[in-house]
Amino acid sequence: MTYYELKGIRKKIDAQKLKVAAARDKAVNVNVQPEGAVHSGGVSDRVGMSVEQVILEEEKLNVLYTQLTEGIKAVPDEYIKTIIHCKLVKGWSWNRIAAEVGGNNTGDGIRMTVIRYKW
Repeated sequence: MTYYELKGIRKKIDAQKLKVAAARDKAVNVNVQPEGAVHSGGVSDRVGMSVEQVILEEEKLNVLYTQLTEGIKAVPDEYIKTIIHCKLVKGWSWNRIAAEVGGNNTGDGIRMTVIRYKW
């Protein structure tokens, strides 16, 4: 596995968060009728379907989080694991990570070390 594969999972997580938010918003606004729609009495069905959609999207999000967590846990080098965690989970910049790690590291140096590492 590589850093870019984990980064791809992180991007999928961000996209899935938007889908979860949209499904929740749709569930909250279930009584809003689209323009020109004919009113029917099946509100409870729409509510149930909306709730099911929220649950489905949240399950997909949890699977992605599990993939990211397991991918990070699979890194054998603790130093690299810590850097990847700070970048992908905490969202720190490379320069902030370099400052936290210390040892005259630069943000670019830290970034290149992680990008070149394969496990």
